[in-house]
Amino acid sequence: MVSSSYAEGSPDRVHYEGLQTCGSVWTCPCCGARISETRREEMNELLAWARAQGYRVKMLTLTARHGRDDDLAELLERMKDAKQRWARHRAYRRIKPHMIGSVTATEVTGGGAHGWHPHFHVIVILDGDVDLSSLRDAWLASLRGAGLDGTGAGWDIRSGDEAGRYVAKWGAAEELALKDRKKGRAGRTPAQLLAASCDEGDRRAGYLWAEYARVFHGRRQLVWSRGLKALAGVGEVDDQEAAQDQQQDGQIETGRANIPHAVWRGDVATRGADRRAELLDRAEEVGPDQAAAEVVEQGLPDRDVLEDPDPPPYQPPPGGIGLRIMAEIYDPETGECFSWQPSGTDRTGPELRCERSP
Repeated sequence: MVSSSYAEGSPDRVHYEGLQTCGSVWTCPCCGARISETRREEMNELLAWARAQGYRVKMLTLTARHGRDDDLAELLERMKDAKQRWARHRAYRRIKPHMIGSVTATEVTGGGAHGWHPHFHVIVILDGDVDLSSLRDAWLASLRGAGLDGTGAGWDIRSGDEAGRYVAKWGAAEELALKDRKKGRAGRTPAQLLAASCDEGDRRAGYLWAEYARVFHGRRQLVWSRGLKALAGVGEVDDQEAAQDQQQDGQIETGRANIPHAVWRGDVATRGADRRAELLDRAEEVGPDQAAAEVVEQGLPDRDVLEDPDPPPYQPPPGGIGLRIMAEIYDPETGECFSWQPSGTDRTGPELRCERSP
C-alpha cells in the first residue's frame, strides 16, 4: 500500500501497487487514467520533436451524419471504412508526400438527441505549410462510399496558429487521450453516462454505457502512422505496461507498507470476501504501516463472524456499482428490462434469476 499527498492541506490517499491490472483504457477508471497519462506524455514528446524539426502541425476532426437509431458498432465500422477510403483518395495521395506522419484517436459521445457521435481526431505532422482543404471533399466522398453521409459539419481543420494556441492551452494530447475530462457538446462522454447511470438512476445512460463498453473492447486508443514513433524517438509502451503504477502530477509519496502474499490471499482478497476497500479506508485513517501491521497481526475484523459463527456467503453491499449497472440496464426503445434479483434466501447463497418486464 502507498499513501500519497496531492495538495497541501488535503488528506492523504492510499492505493495499492504491485497488483495485476486489466489494462482497459475504455472502461476501467484506474487503468484508463494511467494509460491516458502515458499516451499524453507520448503525444507531448511528438509535438516537441515536431517543433524542434521545424515541422507544421495541424489537427483534423472527421465525423459523419448520425441519428438516434444508429447502431454504434455498425456506425464505427463504416467510419473506419470511410477513413481507409479517404487514405486511398487521389486528393490524399497528392498531399501524402508532405506528411511526416499522423496520429489518429477515436472518440465517442452519446445520449444526445442525435444518438451516438463517434469522431476521429487526426494530428498531422507536415513538412511545410501545406493546404489540406482539398481533403474535405475527399472525406465526404469517402463517407458516401462507405454507406454514410456527411456535410461540412463532418470536417474540421485547425490552422497552424489555432492549433498552436489550442496546444498551448490544453495540449493536443489532452483532447486526444484524456477524453473523460471534457464534456461532449453533442452528448455525454462514456464516463458521464456511467456516472449518470449509477448516481442519478438514469437507465438509458446505463444501457448506452453497456453498448459502448461492448463495442470499444479491444480497440486501440491512439493509432500512429507506421514509423512515426521510431522517427520521433518515442518508445513503444502497450496498454498493459502503461496501466502499471505510475506517479501522477503533483503526487508526493508519504508512506509505504508491504502486505505478505499469504495475508493478502487469506484476509484481504479472499475467495469469499473482498476486503480491499476496507483496508484502504483503514490505511487512510491510521497510515499504511499501522494498517498493514494490524492486518498481519489479527486480520481485518469481520462483523458477520463476530455476530454469527456460521455466516452466509459474503455478498456485495446493496447499491454496489457492479450490481447497479447490471440491475439498471434496459433497452429504453423496447422497454425490455434486465433485472437480476436474488431468488433464494437459504444459507447456501442466493441464486440469481433474470426478470424481464415490459
